[in-house]
Amino acid sequence: MPAAITFNYGGETVDKEASGKLYKDGDIILEEGSHGREMYIIQSGKVVVSQGSAHGERVVSELCEGEVFGELSILDERPRSATVKAVGETRVTAIDKDAFLKWLKKDPGLALTVMHRMASKMRRLDTRLALALDKIDSARAVLSHDRDILGLRGIL
Repeated sequence: MPAAITFNYGGETVDKEASGKLYKDGDIILEEGSHGREMYIIQSGKVVVSQGSAHGERVVSELCEGEVFGELSILDERPRSATVKAVGETRVTAIDKDAFLKWLKKDPGLALTVMHRMASKMRRLDTRLALALDKIDSARAVLSHDRDILGLRGIL
């Protein structure tokens, strides 16, 4: 019989019956670019979220017990935007799209919680993007200055 678990979704505590699946350190739970109809709740342990880039794999966040990932694919039905790997021994519960939608119908307040959580993620990403753009602007300024010093204006 599945065990009852409690997790925190954006500040709201929710109970869910689930047995979960145990992953070992480094196991891939979901892969960037794959299609999925599930979201995941971390029952124990933690995961690392990464995205491929021109410079290899880039870690974008770490999540721990009670946090949720994979919800974007449930909502927009697009391929996974990141790869998620277990860090150490990690137990997660998968909730498929149909179960999630039934859950939302049962508890409409959960929809607001989902929107708050996603808004929070977007704000964090906006901040990270602004910092990255600042670094690019700084690098351009240094490069421009160095070209001027070396007399290479118009060459590079």
